Amino acid sequence: SQGMRVETERLTALLGDSDVAQAENILADSRHAYTQLGLITLLALGLGIGAGLLIRQLILQPLRQTVVLAKRVAAGDLSAPPVLMERRGELGQLLATVSGMLESLRGLVSRIGSGVSELNGTADSLVAVIERSSRGVEQQRQETEQAATAMQQMAATSQEVTRNVCE
Repeated sequence: SQGMRVETERLTALLGDSDVAQAENILADSRHAYTQLGLITLLALGLGIGAGLLIRQLILQPLRQTVVLAKRVAAGDLSAPPVLMERRGELGQLLATVSGMLESLRGLVSRIGSGVSELNGTADSLVAVIERSSRGVEQQRQETEQAATAMQQMAATSQEVTRNVCE
């Protein structure tokens, strides 16, 4: 029985040592898992920040420039340079459309300016013709008045001659 007791004590000691070793292994594994979880969290946070910055640079910045350009055009400022970014997708189409709209508006304003200049020239010519016509009408009125005065004088002279002859 003494041997059994010694064996039992030895087995109990071995089990105690095994429990301590397992607890230490569990603690080490937990620390390792928390370290990995922290690294994964930091990596995910870094990737999220990087993706946010990339989205801001590649999408939001050109979109803001397009909005600013569209606001300037809407306010009547056509002096903005055309957008020279070569992009694909919807944002590229938007940039190309706004740039094309700006060029079309510049051409339209140029044609309107040319038309206004042409109309001004025509109006100036029309004013000159009207002034000449007005001077001609005034001259004809004066000549008509002179002719009427001369006819009245002739009529008066004729009546006087008739009176003198009848007397």
